[in-house]
This record gives sequence, structure tokens and C-alpha cells, in this order.
Amino acid sequence: MSGSRSPLARRVIWVVLVTALVATTVTLVFWQQDRPSPTVEVGATPDRSRPTSTAPPRTSPSILVPVVDRDLLDSHPARLEDLPDGTAVAPVGVRIDRPDIGGSAIAAGVESSGAMAVGTDPLVLAWYRYGPSPGEEGSSVIAGHVDYNGRPGVFYRLAEVTPGASVIVTYADRTERRFVVVARRHFPKSDLPVDQIFSRTGRPQLVLITCGGEFDDAARSYRENVVVYAEPA
Repeated sequence: MSGSRSPLARRVIWVVLVTALVATTVTLVFWQQDRPSPTVEVGATPDRSRPTSTAPPRTSPSILVPVVDRDLLDSHPARLEDLPDGTAVAPVGVRIDRPDIGGSAIAAGVESSGAMAVGTDPLVLAWYRYGPSPGEEGSSVIAGHVDYNGRPGVFYRLAEVTPGASVIVTYADRTERRFVVVARRHFPKSDLPVDQIFSRTGRPQLVLITCGGEFDDAARSYRENVVVYAEPA
């Protein structure tokens, strides 16, 4: 009997081998698909959208502007809902053209500490409602945060405003009035000219105020106030 296989036998062996190879390949493919993707932990590219610093964010709490008339603390509560309605038309928005600054405004009173209540929303300005409305006799004060909890405030760029810039005030009755910036001053908070800023008499003056200067990490507050003065155009 010869040691060579017949053509039929060789063909059967070849079919068996091919069938086994295909079955093994299919099994490996499905096994790989069923395995969950591994989690990359070592050497992974960090998410650049997340802050890497663990330092607490800067917080500019209140503007810390003492009110002119300390008796207001006794005669008027600080809660806005308890304050009497005034006859002046309240400002509800402010826009400055150079640089481009703008935001809504709400009426504000005073805190128990004697500071002007500014609130915690960096995108909302506060109009001192015990003073005149912008354009009326005396100084009308509108304050806002330079930043709060790491978020830029409406007055983030107030220190860049220069004389000649236009300020448009929008009122609750949907009217507008234009003011022109005449000066910008920087005061240490302890030297802020409160009597002049909150004056209820004299020619109409719009006063915009925020924090500025160096940031005091210990006090969690800025060392200065930035004050912009504007007059009716």
C-alpha cells in the first residue's frame, strides 16, 4: 500500500483545517468585542478644560462703601422688599462705549454693616436707591463687582474707562439718557470721599464704582475703589 494520500483524502484534510481556522478567528473577534475598553490612568492627557489649581477663587464680597447717612440703618431696614418706593425712576441698565461695558441694574439698600448692598451676582449692578436717580440733582451711585468667585463682573474693565466715554443709562420707564465721563479716580478704601460720592445736592452727577488695585489675600478683598464720574451730555 502506498504512503501517499489520495486526492480525496487531501481535500478532506484541507477543508477541515480551513474550517478550524475560520472558527478560531471568529471566536477571537467576538471575544475582543465583548471585552470592555480599558481605562487609561497612567500618562493620560489631562483635561485642559478643568482648573488645575486648588487655590480658593478670589471673592470680592461687597464694595464696602459706607453710606453717608448712618441714620438710614435705623430708619430703613436693609431688605429691598421692605424699602419704601421712591418717586424717582429707577435705572435698570448701564452701557459704556469705551471699553464695551454693559449690564442690568437693580435698586439696592444698605447692609447691617453700613456698606452699600451690592449682592453676589457679578453680572448685575446695584443702584443706591436712597440717592437720586441718574440725571437728578446730586450724585447717583451705581456699583458693581470687578469679579466674584473667579467670574469677571460687569465692571471688570471699569479701570480702563477714560474721560470722553459715553455712558447710556436705561430707566424702568424704558427711556434712556446719555452721560459723558469726565474723570476716573482710584482711592484706597479707607480714603474714599464718601460725602462727595453720596451727595444729595449739587449738579447732577453719575458715579460708577467698583473694586480695584491689589488683591489682599488675607482680607479676601481688593485694596482700592475705582470711581468713574460722568455728567449729563
